[in-house]
Amino acid sequence: MLLSWPLTGCNTQSETILNWKKPILLENTNGEPVLGLAGPIAGIHEDLLLLGGGANFPNGFPWEGGKKIVQKELHLYKLDEKHGIHYLSSQSFPEATAYGISCSTPSGLVIAGGEQSVGITAASWLLTKQGDTIRSSKLPYLPIPLSNAAGCSIEEVLYVGGGETLTGMSDRLFKLDLQKQEFGWQELAPLPYPVSHAVLQPGLSKNGNDLLLIGGRRKTANNSSDFYSTCYTYNLETHQWTQAPSLPYPVSAALGTSLAEYGILLMGGDDGSTFSKVETLLGEIAIEKESCRIQELIAQKNELQKNHPGFRKELLVLKPGKDKWQVLDTLPFEAPVTSTLLKWKDYLIVPSGEIKAGVRSPLIQIGQLNTKY
Repeated sequence: MLLSWPLTGCNTQSETILNWKKPILLENTNGEPVLGLAGPIAGIHEDLLLLGGGANFPNGFPWEGGKKIVQKELHLYKLDEKHGIHYLSSQSFPEATAYGISCSTPSGLVIAGGEQSVGITAASWLLTKQGDTIRSSKLPYLPIPLSNAAGCSIEEVLYVGGGETLTGMSDRLFKLDLQKQEFGWQELAPLPYPVSHAVLQPGLSKNGNDLLLIGGRRKTANNSSDFYSTCYTYNLETHQWTQAPSLPYPVSAALGTSLAEYGILLMGGDDGSTFSKVETLLGEIAIEKESCRIQELIAQKNELQKNHPGFRKELLVLKPGKDKWQVLDTLPFEAPVTSTLLKWKDYLIVPSGEIKAGVRSPLIQIGQLNTKY
């Protein structure tokens, strides 16, 4: 499927084409297919794609009583423009980790926060290439344990905002300079509101001194969740937040990337339509006293999850100088959430992710941007 991406508002002719290639099937060292991952470690360092950790249900779907397991295996894929992406090897990450941030930097892939088998963590790691293997080095711990936070990098500086904490939601924003690790994570001005499952990307200013916070959700006091369509820009010099163009619909756990002067691309995401119904039923189950009614509510919840329609398939872009997000096209495959959208040369890579409630994609999707920039 070809995706037309005009780069100027008045030009109706396609100037950039995103061509989705045949996806890569996840496999192990024996060449056998493996389950996909939600909230995986995912990033690029030099000529390697790293994909691992994450969480899945190896022993049955959640409505079948399957238990979510956080994984620690890390799969390495060789990136080669001539021969494509191919599986190289697997190794163990030091700790089973899912739902942390993954940020590719010149120094290596940074992993910060997330969930381990024992709960939310503040651990941070730098993954670097050594031959065809990966070395994991500890970085300064985050000031607080965080899961499902938003994160991005600008050169060697990492930014982490929001996320789920041990007691609720965070509105805190932190940065770590990999060249000044002795100073640890520095706290910046708080986000406009507590939020998790948001997207944080370098903004659209020409001097690269801003961040863009996109969407997300927040658990409220009554255990329901608010989904956000709002976006905010953070000026790294003045440390002020200002409202940016809102999304056309609320969305959380979407995938985003900044494509230099062409704008910020947002893919997929959960608009909360099924999530909120499941959340309501879980609330009713928690307070119900009659066992028969509890079983009825559980059955309703399971049916919603089994028949999950999937997530938003639109591709959105916010172009420099524009005051509105534009819909580019729709994805030709089931849109994943809780993953990381990666850019390598003229390719966009979508590594695994959750495609329905409890269901993980066993694929690495690859799209080629034909315009050179």
